[in-house]
Amino acid sequence: MSNFHKQAARAGLALAAPGRRGPVLLAALLLCAASALAAGCGGRGEPAASDAAAATPAAEGRADSAVALPVVGALVRRGDLVLSVRATGAVRAERMVTLKAETQGTVAEVAVRPGDRVERGQVLVRLDSRPFDLAVRQAEASLAETQIRLQDALVGDDPADSSEVALRRREGARARAGVAGAEARLEVARLDRERATLLAPFGGVVDRVGVVAAQRLAAG
Repeated sequence: MSNFHKQAARAGLALAAPGRRGPVLLAALLLCAASALAAGCGGRGEPAASDAAAATPAAEGRADSAVALPVVGALVRRGDLVLSVRATGAVRAERMVTLKAETQGTVAEVAVRPGDRVERGQVLVRLDSRPFDLAVRQAEASLAETQIRLQDALVGDDPADSSEVALRRREGARARAGVAGAEARLEVARLDRERATLLAPFGGVVDRVGVVAAQRLAAG
C-alpha cells in the first residue's frame, strides 16, 4: 500500500482500486447521506420533544375544565309533537246576539253576569210572573164564558145532524159567542207568560248585562 493510501485510510476514506471504484464509492456516499440524515433528525428531534412537553399542560388544563353532564336514557316512541305558542290577539265570537225583552214587565231576577258561560235554554233573566199569570187566568175565564154562551145558543141542536144547514148554524153561534176571539186571547196571554223568562238561544259566554233587578222593561 502506498503512502497515499495509508493517509487516506487514517482519514476514514474508503477508496477502491481502479477495478472496483463504482461500488465502493456508492457505499461511501450512502454512508455520508446516512450520517447527515441522523444529524438532521437529531437536530429536529429536540424541538419536537419540547413542543410535546409544552402541549401536555395545555391538554391537562382542557381536561380539568370539562364539565361532566348527566345522561339519561329513554325509550323511543312514535307520536305527535305538540308545540305551544303564546301570542297576543283579538278573540271574536262565532255568533253574537243582543237579547231584548219581547214583553213588558218588571225584572225579578238576573241569573247571569258578564263572563258567565251558559248553555242553550238556560235562564238569563226572569220578569215578575204575577201579572202574566193573572192575564192567563182572565183569558181562561173569558173563554169559559164564551163557551157557555155558545151552549145556550145551541140548545135544541142535534149534534148528530151533519147537514150543511146545521153546520152553518153552529158556526154562526160560535162567532156570535166570541169563542174564537177568547181562544186567541188565551194563546197570547200564555205566550207572554213564556216570554217573561229570557232564555239563552245557544251556548256561549255572556258579554254584558244591561238590566238589574226591579227594573221596568218595555217590549223590544
